[in-house]
Amino acid sequence: MKKTLIALAVAALASSAANATVVYQQDGTKLDVDGRISMQVKNETGKRTDLVDKGSRVRVRAYQEIGNGFSALANMEIRFTQHGTIGDGIHTKRLFGGFEHKDIGTLTFGRQLTTGDAIGLSDYTYELGAIVKVVDSHNKAVHFESAKFGGFHFGADYLFGDATKESTSGHTADADQGFALGAFYSTKVGEFGFSTEGGYSEQTKGTLATNDYKVKSAGAAIGLSYGPVEFGFDWAHQQAPKGKTVVALKGPALKDSAGSSINYEKIDQFEVGLKYHVTPNNAVYAEYLFGTGKTQGMANDKLRGWFLGADHHFNKNVLVYVEGGSLKIKGGDTGAQAKNKQIALGTRIFF
Repeated sequence: MKKTLIALAVAALASSAANATVVYQQDGTKLDVDGRISMQVKNETGKRTDLVDKGSRVRVRAYQEIGNGFSALANMEIRFTQHGTIGDGIHTKRLFGGFEHKDIGTLTFGRQLTTGDAIGLSDYTYELGAIVKVVDSHNKAVHFESAKFGGFHFGADYLFGDATKESTSGHTADADQGFALGAFYSTKVGEFGFSTEGGYSEQTKGTLATNDYKVKSAGAAIGLSYGPVEFGFDWAHQQAPKGKTVVALKGPALKDSAGSSINYEKIDQFEVGLKYHVTPNNAVYAEYLFGTGKTQGMANDKLRGWFLGADHHFNKNVLVYVEGGSLKIKGGDTGAQAKNKQIALGTRIFF
Protein backbone atom coordinates (compact mmCIF):
# COMPACT_ATOMS: atom_id res chain seq x y z
CA MET A 1 0.00 0.00 0.00
CA LYS A 2 2.76 2.47 0.93
CA LYS A 3 4.63 1.79 -2.30
CA THR A 4 1.42 2.39 -4.22
CA LEU A 5 0.99 5.79 -2.54
CA ILE A 6 4.45 7.00 -3.51
CA ALA A 7 4.11 5.66 -7.04
CA LEU A 8 0.86 7.59 -7.46
CA ALA A 9 2.47 10.80 -6.22
CA VAL A 10 5.30 10.50 -8.72
CA ALA A 11 2.85 9.73 -11.52
CA ALA A 12 0.77 12.80 -10.67
CA LEU A 13 3.76 15.13 -10.85
CA ALA A 14 4.74 13.76 -14.25
CA SER A 15 1.25 13.35 -15.65
CA SER A 16 1.47 16.23 -18.11
CA ALA A 17 4.47 14.72 -19.89
CA ALA A 18 3.22 11.14 -19.57
CA ASN A 19 -0.11 12.02 -21.19
CA ALA A 20 1.40 13.66 -24.26
CA THR A 21 -0.55 12.68 -27.37
CA VAL A 22 1.58 11.62 -30.34
CA VAL A 23 0.08 13.31 -33.40
CA TYR A 24 2.73 12.22 -35.91
CA GLN A 25 5.41 9.52 -35.92
CA GLN A 26 7.22 8.34 -39.02
CA ASP A 27 10.77 7.89 -40.37
CA GLY A 28 12.43 8.84 -37.05
CA THR A 29 10.27 11.93 -36.54
CA LYS A 30 7.83 12.27 -33.63
CA LEU A 31 5.50 15.14 -32.78
CA ASP A 32 3.46 15.22 -29.57
CA VAL A 33 1.13 17.66 -27.80
CA ASP A 34 0.22 18.06 -24.13
CA GLY A 35 -0.84 20.75 -21.68
CA ARG A 36 -3.08 21.64 -18.79
CA ILE A 37 -5.82 23.95 -17.57
CA SER A 38 -4.99 25.51 -14.17
CA MET A 39 -7.74 27.59 -12.58
CA GLN A 40 -8.03 28.93 -9.05
CA VAL A 41 -10.54 30.83 -6.92
CA LYS A 42 -8.41 32.92 -4.58
CA ASN A 43 -8.84 35.43 -1.79
CA GLU A 44 -5.92 37.38 -0.37
CA THR A 45 -5.27 40.39 1.83
CA GLY A 46 -6.43 43.66 0.29
CA LYS A 47 -8.21 42.06 -2.70
CA ARG A 48 -11.64 40.75 -3.55
CA THR A 49 -12.13 37.03 -4.18
CA ASP A 50 -11.16 36.38 -7.78
CA LEU A 51 -10.95 33.68 -10.43
CA VAL A 52 -7.44 33.44 -11.86
CA ASP A 53 -5.49 31.45 -14.43
CA LYS A 54 -2.45 29.85 -12.80
CA GLY A 55 -0.46 28.81 -15.84
CA SER A 56 -2.82 27.13 -18.31
CA ARG A 57 -0.75 26.02 -21.28
CA VAL A 58 -0.33 24.00 -24.46
CA ARG A 59 3.01 22.44 -25.33
CA VAL A 60 4.20 21.05 -28.66
CA ARG A 61 7.34 18.91 -28.83
CA ALA A 62 9.17 17.49 -31.84
CA TYR A 63 11.94 14.89 -32.00
CA GLN A 64 14.07 13.80 -34.93
CA GLU A 65 16.48 10.86 -34.79
CA ILE A 66 19.87 11.74 -36.30
CA GLY A 67 21.83 8.55 -35.62
CA ASN A 68 24.26 7.05 -33.10
CA GLY A 69 21.72 7.49 -30.30
CA PHE A 70 21.36 11.25 -30.85
CA SER A 71 18.12 13.09 -31.52
CA ALA A 72 17.28 16.70 -32.31
CA LEU A 73 14.43 18.23 -30.32
CA ALA A 74 12.24 21.33 -30.35
CA ASN A 75 9.83 22.60 -27.71
CA MET A 76 7.22 25.36 -27.82
CA GLU A 77 4.91 26.24 -24.90
CA ILE A 78 2.04 28.69 -25.32
CA ARG A 79 0.20 30.31 -22.40
CA PHE A 80 -3.00 32.33 -22.54
CA THR A 81 -3.00 34.84 -19.68
CA GLN A 82 -0.40 37.58 -19.35
CA HIS A 83 -1.90 40.62 -17.61
CA GLY A 84 -4.20 39.16 -14.97
CA THR A 85 -7.46 38.62 -16.85
CA ILE A 86 -8.10 35.07 -18.05
CA GLY A 87 -7.19 34.69 -21.72
CA ASP A 88 -6.01 38.28 -22.13
CA GLY A 89 -2.64 37.60 -23.73
CA ILE A 90 -1.54 34.58 -25.74
CA HIS A 91 2.24 34.47 -25.53
CA THR A 92 5.20 32.16 -25.97
CA LYS A 93 6.40 31.12 -22.52
CA ARG A 94 9.05 28.64 -23.69
CA LEU A 95 10.76 28.24 -27.06
CA PHE A 96 13.92 26.17 -27.38
CA GLY A 97 15.62 23.44 -29.35
CA GLY A 98 18.71 21.29 -29.19
CA PHE A 99 20.03 17.75 -28.99
CA GLU A 100 19.76 14.78 -26.65
CA HIS A 101 21.36 11.40 -26.05
CA LYS A 102 19.97 9.06 -23.42
CA ASP A 103 23.46 8.13 -22.15
CA ILE A 104 24.90 11.68 -22.19
CA GLY A 105 22.15 14.20 -21.58
CA THR A 106 20.35 17.12 -23.21
CA LEU A 107 21.74 20.38 -24.63
CA THR A 108 19.19 23.05 -25.52
CA PHE A 109 19.18 26.68 -26.68
CA GLY A 110 16.47 29.30 -26.21
CA ARG A 111 13.80 30.64 -23.85
CA GLN A 112 13.59 27.96 -21.19
CA LEU A 113 13.79 26.80 -17.59
CA THR A 114 17.31 26.55 -16.22
CA THR A 115 19.07 24.42 -13.61
CA GLY A 116 17.72 26.42 -10.69
CA ASP A 117 14.13 25.43 -11.45
CA ALA A 118 14.89 21.84 -10.43
CA ILE A 119 16.38 22.77 -7.03
CA GLY A 120 13.92 22.48 -4.16
CA LEU A 121 12.39 19.65 -2.14
CA SER A 122 10.32 21.32 0.59
CA ASP A 123 7.50 22.94 -1.40
CA TYR A 124 4.43 20.71 -1.66
CA THR A 125 1.96 23.50 -2.45
CA TYR A 126 0.62 24.06 -5.95
CA GLU A 127 0.98 27.84 -6.05
CA LEU A 128 1.94 29.32 -2.65
CA GLY A 129 5.34 28.01 -1.56
CA ALA A 130 8.81 27.77 -3.12
CA ILE A 131 11.67 30.10 -2.26
CA VAL A 132 13.91 31.35 -5.07
CA LYS A 133 17.37 29.82 -5.04
CA VAL A 134 19.51 30.09 -8.17
CA VAL A 135 18.30 31.53 -11.51
CA ASP A 136 15.38 29.32 -12.57
CA SER A 137 14.54 30.58 -16.09
CA HIS A 138 15.93 32.84 -18.78
CA ASN A 139 14.90 34.21 -22.16
CA LYS A 140 18.24 33.44 -23.86
CA ALA A 141 19.93 30.44 -22.25
CA VAL A 142 22.10 27.50 -23.19
CA HIS A 143 21.12 24.67 -20.87
CA PHE A 144 22.82 21.30 -20.35
CA GLU A 145 21.36 18.54 -18.21
CA SER A 146 23.34 15.34 -17.89
CA ALA A 147 21.95 11.82 -17.92
CA LYS A 148 21.77 10.08 -14.55
CA PHE A 149 24.77 8.10 -13.37
CA GLY A 150 24.12 5.99 -10.25
CA GLY A 151 21.49 8.42 -9.02
CA PHE A 152 23.63 11.50 -9.74
CA HIS A 153 23.23 14.12 -12.44
CA PHE A 154 24.17 17.76 -12.94
CA GLY A 155 23.11 20.83 -14.86
CA ALA A 156 24.84 23.92 -16.23
CA ASP A 157 23.60 27.08 -17.96
CA TYR A 158 25.07 30.03 -19.79
CA LEU A 159 22.78 33.08 -19.78
CA PHE A 160 23.08 35.65 -22.57
CA GLY A 161 22.75 39.30 -21.61
CA ASP A 162 21.76 42.51 -23.40
CA ALA A 163 23.26 42.53 -26.91
CA THR A 164 23.08 46.35 -27.16
CA LYS A 165 26.49 47.92 -26.52
CA GLU A 166 25.67 51.61 -26.87
CA SER A 167 22.65 53.79 -26.09
CA THR A 168 22.04 57.52 -25.85
CA SER A 169 23.20 57.26 -22.24
CA GLY A 170 26.51 55.63 -23.12
CA HIS A 171 27.93 52.13 -22.96
CA THR A 172 25.21 49.78 -21.68
CA ALA A 173 25.53 47.01 -19.14
CA ASP A 174 25.45 43.36 -20.17
CA ALA A 175 22.26 43.00 -18.12
CA ASP A 176 21.05 39.46 -17.29
CA GLN A 177 24.28 37.80 -18.48
CA GLY A 178 25.48 35.05 -16.20
CA PHE A 179 25.68 31.35 -15.47
CA ALA A 180 24.13 28.69 -13.25
CA LEU A 181 25.37 25.33 -11.97
CA GLY A 182 23.56 22.56 -10.11
CA ALA A 183 24.09 19.01 -8.87
CA PHE A 184 21.50 16.40 -7.87
CA TYR A 185 21.53 13.00 -6.19
CA SER A 186 18.73 10.64 -5.24
CA THR A 187 18.51 7.04 -4.12
CA LYS A 188 15.98 4.62 -2.69
CA VAL A 189 16.49 1.61 -0.42
CA GLY A 190 13.31 -0.32 0.15
CA GLU A 191 10.69 2.22 1.19
CA PHE A 192 13.26 4.80 2.30
CA GLY A 193 14.17 7.55 -0.16
CA PHE A 194 16.86 10.21 0.07
CA SER A 195 17.56 13.20 -2.21
CA THR A 196 19.91 16.16 -2.06
CA GLU A 197 20.36 19.08 -4.43
CA GLY A 198 22.43 22.24 -4.62
CA GLY A 199 23.34 25.05 -6.99
CA TYR A 200 24.97 28.42 -7.55
CA SER A 201 24.43 31.26 -10.04
CA GLU A 202 25.70 34.72 -10.89
CA GLN A 203 23.83 37.27 -12.98
CA THR A 204 24.84 40.76 -14.09
CA LYS A 205 22.43 43.59 -13.31
CA GLY A 206 22.51 47.34 -13.93
CA THR A 207 21.87 49.83 -16.71
CA LEU A 208 25.22 51.49 -17.46
CA ALA A 209 28.63 49.80 -17.52
CA THR A 210 29.85 51.97 -14.63
CA ASN A 211 26.97 50.64 -12.52
CA ASP A 212 27.29 46.94 -13.36
CA TYR A 213 26.97 44.60 -10.42
CA LYS A 214 26.43 40.89 -9.94
CA VAL A 215 23.72 39.18 -7.94
CA LYS A 216 25.06 35.91 -6.54
CA SER A 217 22.62 33.16 -5.54
CA ALA A 218 23.00 29.77 -3.91
CA GLY A 219 20.64 27.12 -2.70
CA ALA A 220 20.52 23.62 -1.28
CA ALA A 221 17.84 21.07 -0.46
CA ILE A 222 17.44 17.76 1.35
CA GLY A 223 14.49 15.41 0.97
CA LEU A 224 13.49 12.26 2.82
CA SER A 225 10.61 9.86 2.25
CA TYR A 226 9.34 6.71 3.89
CA GLY A 227 6.16 5.03 2.78
CA PRO A 228 3.42 7.67 2.62
CA VAL A 229 5.48 10.42 4.33
CA GLU A 230 7.70 13.01 2.61
CA PHE A 231 9.88 15.66 4.25
CA GLY A 232 11.95 18.46 2.67
CA PHE A 233 14.26 21.26 3.78
CA ASP A 234 15.40 24.12 1.52
CA TRP A 235 17.88 26.97 1.97
CA ALA A 236 18.18 29.95 -0.38
CA HIS A 237 20.72 32.78 -0.36
CA GLN A 238 21.02 35.87 -2.57
CA GLN A 239 23.59 38.63 -2.30
CA ALA A 240 24.39 41.86 -4.14
CA PRO A 241 27.35 44.22 -3.57
CA LYS A 242 27.22 46.66 -0.67
CA GLY A 243 24.98 49.60 -1.46
CA LYS A 244 22.83 47.61 -3.92
CA THR A 245 19.54 46.90 -2.17
CA VAL A 246 18.02 44.79 -4.93
CA VAL A 247 17.20 41.33 -3.52
CA ALA A 248 13.78 40.69 -2.00
CA LEU A 249 12.34 38.35 0.59
CA LYS A 250 9.38 36.20 -0.40
CA GLY A 251 6.02 37.69 0.39
CA PRO A 252 4.72 41.24 0.95
CA ALA A 253 7.38 43.96 0.92
CA LEU A 254 7.75 46.56 3.63
CA LYS A 255 7.40 50.14 2.39
CA ASP A 256 9.68 53.09 3.09
CA SER A 257 8.49 56.65 3.84
CA ALA A 258 8.11 57.31 0.10
CA GLY A 259 5.95 54.24 -0.38
CA SER A 260 8.62 52.23 -2.24
CA SER A 261 9.27 48.56 -1.51
CA ILE A 262 12.26 47.86 0.72
CA ASN A 263 14.79 45.39 -0.68
CA TYR A 264 18.10 44.21 0.76
CA GLU A 265 21.77 43.63 0.00
CA LYS A 266 21.56 40.05 1.21
CA ILE A 267 18.82 37.58 2.09
CA ASP A 268 18.72 34.10 3.59
CA GLN A 269 15.50 32.09 3.46
CA PHE A 270 14.63 28.64 4.79
CA GLU A 271 11.66 26.37 4.24
CA VAL A 272 10.61 23.05 5.77
CA GLY A 273 7.78 20.97 4.37
CA LEU A 274 5.91 17.79 5.26
CA LYS A 275 3.45 15.81 3.12
CA TYR A 276 1.39 12.78 4.07
CA HIS A 277 -0.43 10.61 1.52
CA VAL A 278 -3.57 9.67 3.44
CA THR A 279 -4.86 7.44 0.63
CA PRO A 280 -3.71 6.79 -2.95
CA ASN A 281 -5.89 9.73 -4.03
CA ASN A 282 -5.61 12.17 -1.12
CA ALA A 283 -2.78 14.00 0.59
CA VAL A 284 -2.27 16.77 3.14
CA TYR A 285 0.77 19.02 3.45
CA ALA A 286 2.25 21.78 5.58
CA GLU A 287 5.19 24.20 5.24
CA TYR A 288 6.95 26.73 7.42
CA LEU A 289 9.17 29.54 6.11
CA PHE A 290 11.59 31.87 7.86
CA GLY A 291 14.33 34.20 6.75
CA THR A 292 16.18 37.49 7.12
CA GLY A 293 16.85 40.52 4.93
CA LYS A 294 20.16 42.22 5.62
CA THR A 295 21.54 45.65 4.70
CA GLN A 296 24.77 47.12 6.05
CA GLY A 297 24.18 49.51 8.95
CA MET A 298 20.60 48.39 9.56
CA ALA A 299 18.99 45.78 11.78
CA ASN A 300 17.81 42.65 10.00
CA ASP A 301 14.21 42.42 8.81
CA LYS A 302 12.56 39.06 9.48
CA LEU A 303 10.29 36.85 7.40
CA ARG A 304 7.93 34.31 8.94
CA GLY A 305 5.22 32.29 7.21
CA TRP A 306 3.27 29.07 6.92
CA PHE A 307 1.14 27.16 4.41
CA LEU A 308 -1.39 24.33 4.79
CA GLY A 309 -3.15 22.36 2.06
CA ALA A 310 -4.86 19.21 0.88
CA ASP A 311 -5.47 17.68 -2.53
CA HIS A 312 -7.59 15.00 -4.17
CA HIS A 313 -6.72 13.18 -7.40
CA PHE A 314 -9.78 11.91 -9.26
CA ASN A 315 -7.29 10.17 -11.56
CA LYS A 316 -3.87 10.97 -13.02
CA ASN A 317 -5.42 13.67 -15.26
CA VAL A 318 -7.67 15.63 -12.87
CA LEU A 319 -7.04 16.98 -9.38
CA VAL A 320 -8.43 19.60 -7.02
CA TYR A 321 -6.75 21.25 -4.06
CA VAL A 322 -7.35 23.75 -1.30
CA GLU A 323 -4.49 25.62 0.33
CA GLY A 324 -3.88 28.74 2.34
CA GLY A 325 -1.29 30.49 4.40
CA SER A 326 0.23 33.65 5.78
CA LEU A 327 3.47 35.57 5.27
CA LYS A 328 4.73 38.41 7.46
CA ILE A 329 7.83 40.61 7.24
CA LYS A 330 8.79 42.67 10.29
CA GLY A 331 11.24 45.58 10.17
CA GLY A 332 14.20 45.26 12.53
CA ASP A 333 14.67 49.01 12.95
CA THR A 334 11.14 50.33 12.71
CA GLY A 335 9.06 47.38 13.90
CA ALA A 336 6.76 47.99 10.92
CA GLN A 337 5.02 44.95 9.48
CA ALA A 338 3.79 43.80 6.09
CA LYS A 339 1.34 40.89 6.05
CA ASN A 340 -0.36 38.82 3.40
CA LYS A 341 -2.89 36.04 3.95
CA GLN A 342 -4.50 34.00 1.22
CA ILE A 343 -6.64 30.96 0.66
CA ALA A 344 -7.37 29.26 -2.64
CA LEU A 345 -9.40 26.47 -4.21
CA GLY A 346 -7.90 25.23 -7.45
CA THR A 347 -7.94 22.55 -10.11
CA ARG A 348 -5.51 21.18 -12.66
CA ILE A 349 -6.75 19.25 -15.69
CA PHE A 350 -3.99 17.61 -17.72
CA PHE A 351 -4.25 16.44 -21.31
